[in-house]
Amino acid sequence: MSAQTLAVSHELKSWLDSQIARGCTAASLIDAMVKSGHPRPYAERVVRGAAGGEAVVDEGSTADDGAFSMMGEGAAQAPNTLVVGEREVQVMFALAAPRTVMFGDFLTADECDRLVELSRSKIKPSLVVDPGTGDFVPDAARTSEGTYFNHAENPLVSSIEARIEQMFGFEPRQQEPMQILRYGVGAEYSPHFDYFNVNEAGGRRQLERGGQRVATLIMYLNEVEAGGATVFPSIGLEVKPRKGCALYFESLDDAENVDPRTLHGGAPVGKGEKWIATKWIRERAYV
Repeated sequence: MSAQTLAVSHELKSWLDSQIARGCTAASLIDAMVKSGHPRPYAERVVRGAAGGEAVVDEGSTADDGAFSMMGEGAAQAPNTLVVGEREVQVMFALAAPRTVMFGDFLTADECDRLVELSRSKIKPSLVVDPGTGDFVPDAARTSEGTYFNHAENPLVSSIEARIEQMFGFEPRQQEPMQILRYGVGAEYSPHFDYFNVNEAGGRRQLERGGQRVATLIMYLNEVEAGGATVFPSIGLEVKPRKGCALYFESLDDAENVDPRTLHGGAPVGKGEKWIATKWIRERAYV
């Protein structure tokens, strides 16, 4: 989706048009959309685009905003399948707090295989952000191997970044480089937070690069024979990896404070290997 065109559902477009005609402020419309379950960045782009004369395209009731409506008002009428470009993406489950959605068929099998193939020859031991310095360093809590793809590094990455924008409203410039991780047998990632701690020097340094991490998207690239679940110990949630599926969760709550319920980790792989692609989303452009 281009930066000048926003796809919305018929119901949302009609509501926006009527509220703008009544003279409602952009801030009130954004707050109403967030209250009903839309990500704030998406709400801001849609409302400001509509109010400012930007092209807002009616894509029907299965457009990209539907997945989030199911966690707010009108949940019973929210679609279970979303049309994103030429793809049909299934909503597998949704959790309201912390806001979490599992999508099926977010990536094709071929896209998964190509990401693995492009990554396999250049993976190195994974790093974590040092809380004291903000640098990326090795850590015993993370025993995977990984690599990165920069923004628009190849057509495949560009296509996925555009899909993320269309699904969630996050522009590519808000997206950190795509991280690819491989977990072998016994490899794991202990429970951790993706957001940065403002009370740590390293966290404050990372915040200078685009603000807080507001959301995470984990894309599963292969079928794992045993183990390798993504676990959220604070809420008792365990997500089994499934090829082509994507797990989305937001690190900020409705009051835009960091949400400790998003504590999560990667359980040890019991058999085979696990490949994932991760996109972290910032408040502003990542630099």
